[in-house]
Amino acid sequence: MIRQWSRTLWHGVLVLGLAGALAACGGSSSSGDGDADADADGDADTDADADADADTDADSDTDADDCGGACSPPDSYCDDGACVPGCVTPEGRCGFGETCDPVTGRCSGGGDADSDADTDTDADTDVDADADVDTDTDTDADGDTDTAGYPCPDPGATFNEADPGYSVFLMISAMEMMGQSIGLAAGGVTQAAREEFGGVAAPDAIPPDTCRVDTIVEPTPECASAADCAPEQSCLPETDAEGAPIAGTERCVTEGLEALDVGPIRVGTMTMAYNPGQSGAYTMGGQGDGQVDPNSLPYGQLLQIRGDGDPAGLGLGPLGGNLYLPPRLELTSPEPVMSQMRFPQIEGVDPAGDFAMTWSGSNPDGVLLINLTGGSMQGTSGSVTCAAVDDGEFTIPGDMVAAAGLGQYSMFNQLTLTRRSVGEICGEGLTASEATSEMMIMMFVKPAQ
Repeated sequence: MIRQWSRTLWHGVLVLGLAGALAACGGSSSSGDGDADADADGDADTDADADADADTDADSDTDADDCGGACSPPDSYCDDGACVPGCVTPEGRCGFGETCDPVTGRCSGGGDADSDADTDTDADTDVDADADVDTDTDTDADGDTDTAGYPCPDPGATFNEADPGYSVFLMISAMEMMGQSIGLAAGGVTQAAREEFGGVAAPDAIPPDTCRVDTIVEPTPECASAADCAPEQSCLPETDAEGAPIAGTERCVTEGLEALDVGPIRVGTMTMAYNPGQSGAYTMGGQGDGQVDPNSLPYGQLLQIRGDGDPAGLGLGPLGGNLYLPPRLELTSPEPVMSQMRFPQIEGVDPAGDFAMTWSGSNPDGVLLINLTGGSMQGTSGSVTCAAVDDGEFTIPGDMVAAAGLGQYSMFNQLTLTRRSVGEICGEGLTASEATSEMMIMMFVKPAQ
């Protein structure tokens, strides 16, 4: 399935990046809220806008949104100081549930289009000059209009053999790993598979601002042979980066699902399209292998997802949704330094004392996962994971640092910070969907001697 392709690619990107970094040494791994939506942007707005999306409305805001008369409504209109195609043109047509104004060329009545006619008189300083650009990380549907008019998949639904519907998967990720920057934007569309319904319950979450020692749990197979699976499924193991099977990971998997071309899918200003060169995966512009320049990603924005629906009449209607791309992550204290082998690392960490740290791009409504793993030439000593409220600072308690078992040499000790977000994709005929984004940084740790 395309979803497996995307995850395999991202895992491969991590492994290859790590392998390349070690080779250089000489051969040596959402936030969502209850959404009271009170517009968390930093300007002094006094209007009554309470939506959480990046508005594209045609209200009568008097913010500094002037193109100097260069636009020609309805073929084009001024948006943030630039002329953009009007909805009367093929390039600017409206999404599902929206109405095109033949006079102004703007869309209204669905998606992000506000129905209010407010006239702002405040001194806005936000980038979106005709509306507020909220910085919250809402990924739910109550109160937001990113999915208005788009039927959403039922999370409690069971697999319907007679009408399985369709599945859409999108993922945007960026990471800093031992001084290397890697980005990924990929996804895909297939018929929904049985294994996407009624999945295994997620393990217990770590309470906010607490840590726990990771334990190694031997994988348990879900099946022994195809006889344990549905007729259309096979019993297959997961594989490692080299394609070798991992014992104990056998599960029922639907093989041979055709990757579908349902037209381009827009995620913010990015466009993903069917890529025949990558087994039908969706990649940027339908080209490449899914890897992107991480510096080009729109960090810290709530991205609107839109698709026009399949042109082949398969029964998949227009798509609508949203995905929050977290701010780019950077460890600010302790400040990483360059090792003799030219890798960034943290130095002077007390192997049995508190480990305080700060980072950039805080998101108080979210959680930052922090993993500290120690090791030596004989193997991994230990690992601890903390779920820190993403407010920019956290201290790993000394007993947890000790449990990680930091080794003498920094290249065997790793600190990983991960910031994740889960979005939503809805549409007629869509029975399963997944939209995720992730920021990650990984570096070595040198303990105090």
